[in-house]
Amino acid sequence: MLPSQDRDNRKVHVYQNGSDQPEEQDRDYRGRTEMKRNLLTLKHPKETDTGEYRCVVYNKDGDKLREKTMELKVKEHF
Repeated sequence: MLPSQDRDNRKVHVYQNGSDQPEEQDRDYRGRTEMKRNLLTLKHPKETDTGEYRCVVYNKDGDKLREKTMELKVKEHF
């Protein structure tokens, strides 16, 4: 998933070859994401996480299988 605020290469979560690849994640997201089945969870969201995110799924050959874009809005918590 990539936030559009950077227009970019910030990787929120990478799952490859049957396991998570935390070394491929942007450091702002390390330890804050969890993938279960088809659901990605962002733990402890911050206001700076607000933005548009794109999820892209590729097969082993690098062909794009699916793509979805979503908007995340995080409100300040008092």
